Amino acid sequence: MSQKYMSAYEKMTSQEAWPLSVFLTPDQVPLCVVKYIPKESMDGKPGFKDVIAELYDKYKNDREGS
Repeated sequence: MSQKYMSAYEKMTSQEAWPLSVFLTPDQVPLCVVKYIPKESMDGKPGFKDVIAELYDKYKNDREGS
């Protein structure tokens, strides 16, 4: 299954990425696909916990997406 998401990311961005993080809805629909996320926030980039919190909030409160 990993190759499936890697291929999708490469097609969408024209870039290879590793490690790749794929966040799925409970129905296993990709919600977000991103390359490397640092463990902690640094240099203005969100850390893994921040990304999880933001995705959870978006999914819970804004399912129609904006």
